[in-house]
Amino acid sequence: MTTTRPPIASANHLTPPLEQRASNVMARASLRRELRLIALDLLGPLELDDCSGATADWVDRTTETAVSAVLDKSMGALIKVLESKVAMAPLDVIDQLDQAAIRYETGID
Repeated sequence: MTTTRPPIASANHLTPPLEQRASNVMARASLRRELRLIALDLLGPLELDDCSGATADWVDRTTETAVSAVLDKSMGALIKVLESKVAMAPLDVIDQLDQAAIRYETGID
């Protein structure tokens, strides 16, 4: 039988809350890039280098508007699901997540 850990608020969990990590510029920038690529794929097989300046500008503004509209909602939904899963994760998984976070934060890896 696998042991599950108590809710996230437990003092045993050393890593910062997921929401705090999500504010990390790299995480948000990565999600923004991915959403932009998805938006461009959905608009069609347009090569921006071959477009007029007006078309490229429209595509840039449109994709930025679309990405901005969903970025925070997507990040929030992702955090909510992850937090619920982490709250019920086995202790050994939590320990490994904590250890990896500590190594990363101290530059050991």
